[in-house]
Amino acid sequence: MVCLGNICRSPLAEGILKSKVNSSEIHIDSAGTGGWHIGELPDSRSIDIARTNGIDISDQACRKFIEEDFDVFDYIYDKAKIGRSGGGVVFMSKSLTATSYSLLEGAPDEE
Repeated sequence: MVCLGNICRSPLAEGILKSKVNSSEIHIDSAGTGGWHIGELPDSRSIDIARTNGIDISDQACRKFIEEDFDVFDYIYDKAKIGRSGGGVVFMSKSLTATSYSLLEGAPDEE
């Protein structure tokens, strides 16, 4: 899960996904495209929202997205489509368009 700062959206997404799968079999992580909060806990409001929903994200530490992440992860979910929408952030690999998805891409259509 990737967003801009890895302090609000992507830590929540990481926590939610970890709560839905067997995380001993699937490696799930989050990162930010900016390095402003490296090593910090997620925002206290994100921690509170997660806790309210029975999810603990207080052990996460913010980290910056790195090029090697393309080799480590099979799927990269871009929380804000910032890598493809001209939002001022450029990913370090052109392979992003082939390996990343917004959260709504691939979601089943509601009937």
